[in-house]
Amino acid sequence: MIFKCWIKGDKMTIIKIANYGLAFLLEMSALFILGYWGFHLQADKTIRIVVGILAPLAMIVIWGIWCAPTSTHRLDGIWLLLIKCLIFAIVTYCLFSMKLTAFAVTFGFLVILHLGLSLYFKTLWWLQNESQSQKYLGSSRDSFPVISQGFSFWKLTDFAS
Repeated sequence: MIFKCWIKGDKMTIIKIANYGLAFLLEMSALFILGYWGFHLQADKTIRIVVGILAPLAMIVIWGIWCAPTSTHRLDGIWLLLIKCLIFAIVTYCLFSMKLTAFAVTFGFLVILHLGLSLYFKTLWWLQNESQSQKYLGSSRDSFPVISQGFSFWKLTDFAS
């Protein structure tokens, strides 16, 4: 699929697929960073072990309940965006607290890039409905030139071929 898009010259599709990959890498990195942060706290060994296990586990539970695409309790609207921002901000803070400033800045930049591309491509769950996207962003489908070329950013099923 990716090679077919590249041959056709549909670079926006490549960027959109890459953004899905970036989202996955950010989520997995967040789990690793939370565990690493917990195990390297300046505390008793028992506390480090408990926090090192529970911090990523808490993120898994929160993400699974409120952020996962197939969750029955998935948040929508601005709440989904806010909880994602909150989780990634906590992870960035953990990096800063470990004095890993370069990693924190890079992680924060990648989060902003990912969320910005998700808003542009309308791949956040709450933006897939045209009426909701007009409500939140004040734009119509015709305002995006790539959509008028025959590719719909509104359905993930467009990648099924």
